[in-house]
Amino acid sequence: MEREATRARNTSAARAYLSVWGPVLIVLGVGSLIVNPDFGVGDHVSHDRLFGRFETNGWHGLAGGLAGVAAVCSAATRLHVRAVAIGVALLGGIIPAAIFLASGDGSAALGIIPVDVADAITLHLVPGLVGLACVAIPDALTARRASGHVRARRRQGS
Repeated sequence: MEREATRARNTSAARAYLSVWGPVLIVLGVGSLIVNPDFGVGDHVSHDRLFGRFETNGWHGLAGGLAGVAAVCSAATRLHVRAVAIGVALLGGIIPAAIFLASGDGSAALGIIPVDVADAITLHLVPGLVGLACVAIPDALTARRASGHVRARRRQGS
């Protein structure tokens, strides 16, 4: 029974989400800080384009990088995986997407983060929804699938 619980923790969809999305957030955060390390506020918000597509600045990069580090640490240590996945999905995904979309393309959300709709949808809304979907998948389901996969491989002689 304990072995099954360990397998469930190791194969949870929430952990997979953090393991995949965390490093992406770190790359995006570091890239944003390289492209535009400015931390201006209000009328002094500047922006440059990351990968020639997404408007970003120091605040945006810092937030993404920190969220990525939290995701990777949680996935690696298996501590508070569901809570961190919910936090990353909501605080780094759904809520910023809503704020960005409400602020409008070309504006500065909360007076610090440059907004572009492509960023709001592809790098916030979609990953946030995926994260919440991963959290909603019961660990027992992913554990059963993983153990079924192992049993099937054993029968095949692998």
